[in-house]
Amino acid sequence: MCHHRAGSSQWRMPSAFPASYHPSFATLSEMSPHQQNELKSSAPETSRWLPPLPILFNEEAHRYQWQPTGQWLGHSVTQVCKGTKDEWAMRRIMETKHIWEPRGKAVHLALETFLTTGEPGVYPADYSEWVEPLLEHSVWNTYEAVACEYRLCDLERNIAGSLDCLLRRKDDHTQLVLVDLKTQGKADASPYDVSPQLGGYLGMLSLHWPKLYVQKAGVLWSRPGSTTLQKVDVDEAVIEWQGARDAFLMLNQPEF
Repeated sequence: MCHHRAGSSQWRMPSAFPASYHPSFATLSEMSPHQQNELKSSAPETSRWLPPLPILFNEEAHRYQWQPTGQWLGHSVTQVCKGTKDEWAMRRIMETKHIWEPRGKAVHLALETFLTTGEPGVYPADYSEWVEPLLEHSVWNTYEAVACEYRLCDLERNIAGSLDCLLRRKDDHTQLVLVDLKTQGKADASPYDVSPQLGGYLGMLSLHWPKLYVQKAGVLWSRPGSTTLQKVDVDEAVIEWQGARDAFLMLNQPEF
């Protein structure tokens, strides 16, 4: 199990990331000492932001590459989670992709720009009903981002993904929350289960940052005219991810 409960003595994140605070690549053995030192030297002495991992994302192909070895990851968190949906749900998702995909990209970009610069940037007016309530949500009064669109991977299982944002309390930097953003087309739309997806990010965070302790998780549901925050149990999310991941890999393992 890759998550630790509140009673654990697990080390917690300091108020800033020192240059010496880096993920444990030794357990992966793919990164040479020279590459590790190069990554360390590129980080500032102190930073609010979690240092990026050496993962390249090809948006057009939606594929991730582990740069130290050039390995392309064969699966994504999204693929694994789609494997848990039935045929009717998948058909409906693909039929409406031309609607939700551009909306999702625009709203995600507005949030990322807001969290990294303090401003929403320029976004299509068609999506202002989603963007404005999202950026005015009360959560931003209490929390600030330490990672946005952060790329992660599980090299052993050949899976990668990008979490939307990792937040910390402004008045207590040891308090971390993983948050995923979802957009929906109707104001009265019902939320659906995204726990496996968040569990995937939590699990991969623990692989690269074994001393990072994320206490909470949640989903921001962005709908026309309103945004709501739904809490997700971190331990249940990790368990759901492990089940979905193992089932997916069993069905998609190579013949030889």
